[in-house]
Amino acid sequence: MSTIALMDASPCAPLLITFAELDLLQMQVQAGELFARLVTERGFKPQLQVIRGHSHLTQGYAVNTGDESLSAPVLEFLRTCRSSEMNVVENAMSFSLHFLA
Repeated sequence: MSTIALMDASPCAPLLITFAELDLLQMQVQAGELFARLVTERGFKPQLQVIRGHSHLTQGYAVNTGDESLSAPVLEFLRTCRSSEMNVVENAMSFSLHFLA
């Protein structure tokens, strides 16, 4: 099941979708499907980033190490968000809480 099927509203803040290069193909397809459906069905334009040389587990393990495969794109995304909208964090938290409920 696609994550998009669980959403009842479009995101209200910028969104970064990542997937790891070494993930199972199904996981990569789901990330691509989420991106494509947000664009085509919701008119939303998230960013999509491939985390090279990692799996879904190792990308998280790399945070706070010398390997910036995940942390560098996330930091750049947050900097971009901060410069464009100061209330992005509040909107993102609101969306996340709604999505997880």
